[in-house]
Amino acid sequence: MTNEPELNWTPAQYAYSAWLEAASETLQGPAAVIRAMQKFLTKNELLHGLALKWKVRGDVGNDFKQWKEGRKPSWKPTTPDNDALQQALIAVVSEVVPQPPERVQRLDPDGRWGTFSTVFWAVHNAKDASRTSTAKKTAAGAHSEVRARKARDLTATASVSAAELDPKALNLGSWMFDGGIPPYVARTADVQLAERLTAISTGLTVVVGPPKSGKSRSVLETLAGTVPDATVQWINPAPGVLPALVDLHRKEKNAGPGVVVLDDAQFLGVNPTDGLTAQRLTELASRSRLIVIVHEQDLGMWRNQINNRTVTADTDVSRIGATPELIELLDEHRIDYQTVLDASELVTATALLDKVTSSVAGLDFTRLAEALASVDHFKSEATKELAAGGIRAALIEAAIDATILYPTGADIEQLEQLCKLHYRRFRPNLPWRTSQFDDAFDWATTGYKESPHAILTRTLGSDQHYRLFDALTPALRTADRVLHHLEGDCLNNGGSGP
Repeated sequence: MTNEPELNWTPAQYAYSAWLEAASETLQGPAAVIRAMQKFLTKNELLHGLALKWKVRGDVGNDFKQWKEGRKPSWKPTTPDNDALQQALIAVVSEVVPQPPERVQRLDPDGRWGTFSTVFWAVHNAKDASRTSTAKKTAAGAHSEVRARKARDLTATASVSAAELDPKALNLGSWMFDGGIPPYVARTADVQLAERLTAISTGLTVVVGPPKSGKSRSVLETLAGTVPDATVQWINPAPGVLPALVDLHRKEKNAGPGVVVLDDAQFLGVNPTDGLTAQRLTELASRSRLIVIVHEQDLGMWRNQINNRTVTADTDVSRIGATPELIELLDEHRIDYQTVLDASELVTATALLDKVTSSVAGLDFTRLAEALASVDHFKSEATKELAAGGIRAALIEAAIDATILYPTGADIEQLEQLCKLHYRRFRPNLPWRTSQFDDAFDWATTGYKESPHAILTRTLGSDQHYRLFDALTPALRTADRVLHHLEGDCLNNGGSGP
């Protein structure tokens, strides 16, 4: 190809092509870029609907050359239209060439194109704009529907204004009110949270506290009180969700800044590949009010991992898990909520709840959120059953194991397999009966007095996955718990057991 067609390229197309060329040089050829994309697609389960060549060791083809140089008749650099290929190309090139190549810097002295993603979308959006109006409307409608479906998959509830958030949909009901929503007791930290939300239209806020310290309810109420008209996305936490969320927000060109809530953010993980990173949080916070709600215990554990990490010659080891940049970012924007109410909160709570319910007699309001979630009741039930050592104890032990094996939630079959292994230990001479497990499962998933809380709680946004009630995990799972009792057993064979 001669340089003549390049005379018609836009600056963005020059920069895009230069970045692709730099990635090819770094990885030693276009084929290596395609191979890296194939691995990314396979690892992130994005192969559905793609041609067979995109599987690992598939045909390399000439896609990369067409993206970099174009093809007849226009001979202009272009971008893939498929969402999965877009994700793969952006991820691979951004990783191997994180900074603008020298040629791009010369083209862009003002620093508009600081990341490959920015250049990619500049070229892609210009391509969209050049389509005929009919084709453009059709494509825009299809892409909009895909983004809407992905957004629904990521969120715990429909995206609504802050004033319309439904506490029951977020499992914030209480046994004291037959599963209904208790009146809200304002927290001292709400003032700091409200100031942060009203001072900025975009930016990061990190809400930290123990399980059942009232973090989620406080965020919901403060949002409704300070930015009632802002659209809120309340995200389902799981590994892999954050990259998909970042990708969606990059494509929402006309959306104004809303609110994104990453509740139980510890379940997103801190694997740099698909979990919490300083870069992802910073990018989301540049487009929205981003609220990260995280357990104090997990944040402390991530900090300890960094402090105790052994420095080796293998630099890849230092990139596993939480990074110092992530912890510094979270700490910088941190607001703490305590389990124990302060004096003014306690006075308000006592006066308010004494008026509206007769179920409070004898309760200690100093740990209000725990009382509303019947934490002491479930601790007592779990302790009693563990001492008895029967099928219910086996299921509780299975749920504790699942917090390690399946931290974002285990399905019923996985829980049954784990339960079966513990039941063998408790009752080695008795046969396994599925009906016993079914009864124990019903017991463990039944809320106390219509409460949404139970020993096993359904994960938000899923009818199939369950987790140990988060307030029980610190009490039931020891810090040094290991899974030696599972060695030699296959958790994926669905065997019938004894």
